[in-house]
Amino acid sequence: MKYKTVRSIVRFIMNMIARVEVRGMEREDIIMPIAVKYKNHPLYGMLGRLVNAIWLNRFEADYAALREILKRMEHGGMMVIAPEGTRSKTEALQEGKPGVAFLAGKSGYLFCLWL
Repeated sequence: MKYKTVRSIVRFIMNMIARVEVRGMEREDIIMPIAVKYKNHPLYGMLGRLVNAIWLNRFEADYAALREILKRMEHGGMMVIAPEGTRSKTEALQEGKPGVAFLAGKSGYLFCLWL
């Protein structure tokens, strides 16, 4: 499957489960950090490899992953991330993780949150 096809499928799914709006920033490289526990999952692992995901250890400071994210952002990539590091079971906002604030500060990117 081609990258553009997978990207279109991911965008379709994201639009079904969340209100996503991107203005003036059509990027080819979508940076998608995914928990390393999904790397060997039959579906999520395959999709992660197809979209060139960055496998991230959510439970400790994964400096290699953070460096890779920043490098790809510097080259014009657009990052897709849940600031809470997971999905909410109650649909309420949870406390954000410090890695998102670190990336925002280091990159100078504007991070948007929608409800």
